[in-house]
Amino acid sequence: MKAQEKQYKQLCNTGTIDRYLILWGKQKTQYLKSSFLKPVLQDEDLQAVNPQRLKQANSEKIIIGGMTKELERAYDRGEFLAGKSTTIILNDSQNRLSLKAVLALLNSTLVSFWYKCYFSSLALAGGYLR
Repeated sequence: MKAQEKQYKQLCNTGTIDRYLILWGKQKTQYLKSSFLKPVLQDEDLQAVNPQRLKQANSEKIIIGGMTKELERAYDRGEFLAGKSTTIILNDSQNRLSLKAVLALLNSTLVSFWYKCYFSSLALAGGYLR
């Protein structure tokens, strides 16, 4: 079944994103002092609240975890709604670069090293990256 045929989106946040993996259903999602193993939002509810977010959720994208000690990014073909603590990179139909190639570059040791050096002044307490 294609992601667009589902009637719901799986919610992922920073805590369920690892390098190349979304740990939905394997690791609990923390939200407002509660935790959920398999959180979902109905498409029609999301459409009623924010149609743009549903469009983003249905799109091919890279989801980037926020406030982590190591940079963590994963590919999504349109099954997940990225939580508020994340950043997304959407595929541009004009862009000839594959999102999977971009993901490999972003998850590389070299880019992680560069990011930590270049943005070290923005690190939060405990060494968390923004």
